[in-house]
Amino acid sequence: MFLTLEEMKGYLRVDYEEDDALIADFLRASEELCMDIAPMEDQQEFEQSPNAKIAVQYAVAYQYEHREEADHHGVGIPDEFCEGSFCSRLYEEIAKRKKKICEKLQVDEDLDLEHIINCMEDFTRYMSMKM
Repeated sequence: MFLTLEEMKGYLRVDYEEDDALIADFLRASEELCMDIAPMEDQQEFEQSPNAKIAVQYAVAYQYEHREEADHHGVGIPDEFCEGSFCSRLYEEIAKRKKKICEKLQVDEDLDLEHIINCMEDFTRYMSMKM
């Protein structure tokens, strides 16, 4: 972390130790969040950015000041592959096309095609993490 706990506590005007672990957690999470938003993967590049420090301080302050208001009861991760979902339909379409290509090639499985599909999945996963 390029911001110390003491610097962050000074920014928050916190002079007691009871919330140190919480603030440290917010600090780690906020650095990652700001790097993702930037988008930057290199820690040194991020730290040299002129607005990096204030962005992290703002993110930590917001989380710290609103920690009591957070309503985590309604938060859930939807099943993107449930029956009839967009992702499920896309996956079915990919499987159908793969089968059709393999039939044309008269093979049970084509490793090049499998590699292309895997690369597209990796590409999609990478791009979704950038958003």
